[in-house]
Amino acid sequence: MDKLKLFFRHKSAKYIVAFVLFALFLSVGEYSVFRKIKLENSVEQLREEKKHYEEELQKTRTELESLHKNNENLERIAREKYLMRKPNEDIFIVKEK
Repeated sequence: MDKLKLFFRHKSAKYIVAFVLFALFLSVGEYSVFRKIKLENSVEQLREEKKHYEEELQKTRTELESLHKNNENLERIAREKYLMRKPNEDIFIVKEK
């Protein structure tokens, strides 16, 4: 007990204890610095995903507009993606390695 009283007589000891408690507060719990960094990284990743999906959406909208305007494009997409064919027509699928 005497050592503890001697420790707190120094002015800098109070600041050291306050700093240690503050550092402990920042490293544990809901307001943790580590948790904040993890959440910021997660938000950045989600923003990149959002940007990617917005670009994909724009490409799909452009493709849809071209399909509505031109029947040749509609037929090409139906043949390539959905393997549709005309009656009495054979389709050969060639896969590249």
